Amino acid sequence: MRAFIVRRALLRPILWAGEGLALAALAWDLWSGDRSWVLGLYASVTLLLPALVLLAWHGQRRGALDRLRRLDGPVAHVGVSADGLSIRTSLGSGVLPWSSLTEIWEMKDYWLVFVAPNQFNVLPVRDLPEEARAQLAKFTAATPRRPAAPKS
Repeated sequence: MRAFIVRRALLRPILWAGEGLALAALAWDLWSGDRSWVLGLYASVTLLLPALVLLAWHGQRRGALDRLRRLDGPVAHVGVSADGLSIRTSLGSGVLPWSSLTEIWEMKDYWLVFVAPNQFNVLPVRDLPEEARAQLAKFTAATPRRPAAPKS
């Protein structure tokens, strides 16, 4: 989840440059003695972006941990086929067709498999068979509009 939040929210330089300028302007107004309600509104709007990043982080983390707690054991069986990724847990099973995947981010110990901009599955690669890794790598290499993110 940290990789998701960092890449989707924290690595937006223009966004954070604007946030920095807004905070500097807010600090200047406070230092100048302005205590109007307009400044209070401006401060609320300025602090909204960091608050939204923290809320997104908390929401993603809580949702993932809740899903993990609902399992009888934290075990999932993942298969890779020509149709897509099949995932089976104690709660059920399903197939993610290759056409539904939008991105795959390759990290050192896990991959994030995205089906929408803010919806993903975490795929630990430690126990993933080498042939499954090869098929996933082939998918990311063969699909230029769905590039794998740089390894971090």
